[in-house]
Amino acid sequence: MGSVEISSDRPVRDVNSIIENVVAHLTSGSNSQIKLTLKIDAEIPEGIDKKQARILNENTTTLQFIEKLMD
Repeated sequence: MGSVEISSDRPVRDVNSIIENVVAHLTSGSNSQIKLTLKIDAEIPEGIDKKQARILNENTTTLQFIEKLMD
């Protein structure tokens, strides 16, 4: 249906607004099937250290990411 960029400074505010103002209306129908996907694109020119990479790998595994940030 659509896509929108979410502020990395205030992502919770933006996601809540999307849920309240768009998703809620889409799910009001009795046969509605909604799929939400969060895609994260990150550019880190200096890279990340091994500790950060390990933490990201563990967290994305725990959160059941389909695609890992570090792949």
